[in-house]
Amino acid sequence: MEFDDFLQAVTEQPAQPLSKATPFERVTVLGGGNDARLLAALCLSNGASVQLFSAYASELDAMRSGIALNGNGPVGRYHVTQETGDSAPRHSNSNQAIVSTGSLDNCLVGAEVIFLTGPIHKQRTYAMVLADHLRDGQVLVVPNARTFGALEVSWLLKAGGCNAKVIIAEMQGLPCFYQTDGAALDLQPASAAVSCIPAAETARVVSALSPLLPNLGAYNSVLHSSFADCSALVELPALLVGGPALSAGGPSIPMGAVPLAENESFANLLGEQQLTLAAQLFDERHTVARRFGVRDIPEFQTSLQTAAGFAKGDGRRFVPTQPEALNLIRDAVTGSMAPLLDAARVAGVSTPATQSMLTLASSILGTDLTASGRRLLSLGITTDSTDAVHAQLSTMAKHGFNQNITGADQ
Repeated sequence: MEFDDFLQAVTEQPAQPLSKATPFERVTVLGGGNDARLLAALCLSNGASVQLFSAYASELDAMRSGIALNGNGPVGRYHVTQETGDSAPRHSNSNQAIVSTGSLDNCLVGAEVIFLTGPIHKQRTYAMVLADHLRDGQVLVVPNARTFGALEVSWLLKAGGCNAKVIIAEMQGLPCFYQTDGAALDLQPASAAVSCIPAAETARVVSALSPLLPNLGAYNSVLHSSFADCSALVELPALLVGGPALSAGGPSIPMGAVPLAENESFANLLGEQQLTLAAQLFDERHTVARRFGVRDIPEFQTSLQTAAGFAKGDGRRFVPTQPEALNLIRDAVTGSMAPLLDAARVAGVSTPATQSMLTLASSILGTDLTASGRRLLSLGITTDSTDAVHAQLSTMAKHGFNQNITGADQ
């Protein structure tokens, strides 16, 4: 299957029809990591005014020479300027450079869409500190949201006293795979599915984001996109399970030969045994999803290619470095495995493969991250009744955090 055919299959998931909406023009990116740099450069390249916030001098210094994109995408170097002082300009109609700043409140003024980037613990921090800084109509996008990402942000905003009527968009993945090449990012196309809280805003938000970001699809609700999160069931088998007994995928390399760079892909880390484990993890996730009324998530092969990319050519996901792999494992545990296990506990579903992968990951990391992972309690849900949890999740997904999810109407 060619990437264009795959993208069409991915973006034809059940969703509201995408009506035309005015593209977002004023973008704020919170974070200075590689994902933040990617999103900032993509939005700037497509005509938006972009501000980027980072609290770390090292991240701001790394962007002094700009953000360079190579590979299969909008190739070029995108200029970055730095704000200085309270009198620095805020969002304007200029799209000549990304404006970086260490002032959180400055970069939020006038923003139409705000990206909460970085690993899960940073996304949580942003959600907590943003509560009293947001304005009606602003859209918060949670990239790489994994399972229940938007719902957790929604609850943290409510707990922080946010009264603004904002929209939270959950993005599964990013619109491009990337790897660092010195100061540049090499790109390959990927697909990213989006859903919103409130659910009725999904079509408009995806339509307004699409001119800025490529390869976007849409889901009906954040419950659908969360249970369709298959990132961990690909990442953990590929990154944790290997060695002489379990060979990776990809072409065999004769002794003394050098593997072709185009064959060094994430998908080629998955041999027959890893794929068998991934299929078991998928079946467990699918069973839990059905208990919560979610049945129309993509089939295994589509989910596999979405998360792992192609073995070679366009749509190839890059092999992570060891530090990147450890960060992926941490997020897979806290953002994908832990919430699924908690949902499975409430639904009374046995998930031995998921539990075993979480145990193995905790051993590799040297600590059990289950307690710090997303759980129903971190979404403000305290009941253990499957029907009650389903009703509360559905209400949150449909209406957002301004609804009383614990009232008698449940």
